[in-house]
Amino acid sequence: MINANKTISKSEMVLLAAYERWPDMEFTSEELVIACWQKYPDSFGLQGYSDKYPDSNIVYRHIMGKGSIVKKQRWLSQKGQKRYIVTPAGVNHALGLRGVTDSRPELQRYRIDRFYEQILLRVFTGTAWTKFRSGKIEELTFTDACGFWSINPRSSGEQYMHAKSDLAEAITVTRRHIEHISDSNRKVTLASKVSVSSQDLEQLEILEKELQTRFKDQIDLINRRSIRWGKVTKR
Repeated sequence: MINANKTISKSEMVLLAAYERWPDMEFTSEELVIACWQKYPDSFGLQGYSDKYPDSNIVYRHIMGKGSIVKKQRWLSQKGQKRYIVTPAGVNHALGLRGVTDSRPELQRYRIDRFYEQILLRVFTGTAWTKFRSGKIEELTFTDACGFWSINPRSSGEQYMHAKSDLAEAITVTRRHIEHISDSNRKVTLASKVSVSSQDLEQLEILEKELQTRFKDQIDLINRRSIRWGKVTKR
């Protein structure tokens, strides 16, 4: 429960509305608008009709653009066209706002979010990683690279950048988790299948740079495409 004496910003209201409804699930921007309005009708209701209708523009201002909670605070992560999920940083901040004072915020801060776990599981079991660790770098293909980022040759620049951002966040969260493991082994296990160390994460970053260099022309082509009105178009 929020401390009655604590003033929270509208950005934090958006985060809380998302976290309380979808702590570890994806949701759409339209669903978030309704959740914000239902929880805070005076702040997210249409002027003069706040008890009847939400004002979507108010919510969108906080989840779109460079100053949004997606780009700036990174409390939410965009998963696709108008789809979002609360990040581990968002979970941790939401717990702090709710006045959680026991060890749960610390656990949330360094936990591996299920979404990020699936990203790392994909890359560590993918063909790009397998070839890289086997010393078969020259056999890497653009298909391997697409699987690495979970994109395809017809993806847009936005989709590629979101994929890169998600992977970077997954690596950061996992690295922090490993740093706080007291066991001398200092590894985490993904979905009870793959053990990952800090060295593995460093190698993963090296592999990503290799793929970016090796397939620069294909990636440049992807970056020249943009999403407009739900369709991928050339810029």
